Amino acid sequence: MADKPPAPSPLFRCELANIAVANYFAALHNRYMEPTDGAHENILVQAIAYRRRILATYNREQLRLEPHLLFFRREHAYLLAFNPEKPVTRDEGPKLGQFKLSGLRDIALEMSNFIPIPGFAGQAPRPDDSVIITAIDAL
Repeated sequence: MADKPPAPSPLFRCELANIAVANYFAALHNRYMEPTDGAHENILVQAIAYRRRILATYNREQLRLEPHLLFFRREHAYLLAFNPEKPVTRDEGPKLGQFKLSGLRDIALEMSNFIPIPGFAGQAPRPDDSVIITAIDAL
């Protein structure tokens, strides 16, 4: 029986995710002619790979997020993240929100780490979504 190859390192997964996200935003640029420097996308990949919190503006609101997963749905990229400042009901527990990447602005990486919420299995919300990188695979 052949040995199972070693799992790729977080740095390697980070590089693969950077390539996927860069290709996505290059395609958006070609389609809509919107400039992008790729900086925000790299911050998100790093935040997920190393389980670091981010600060971002979404719909004109400043949010502190714990990014768990980056994925594609059809032709759009989304971030699945936990907002620790949002009230949590006892009945439901913590929930991950979906944030369209095109709506995130002023993204900054924080120094503090996070632990993925209990029950998060590293899967995209829908079966036809394509996962780019998840915090479960990280570290």
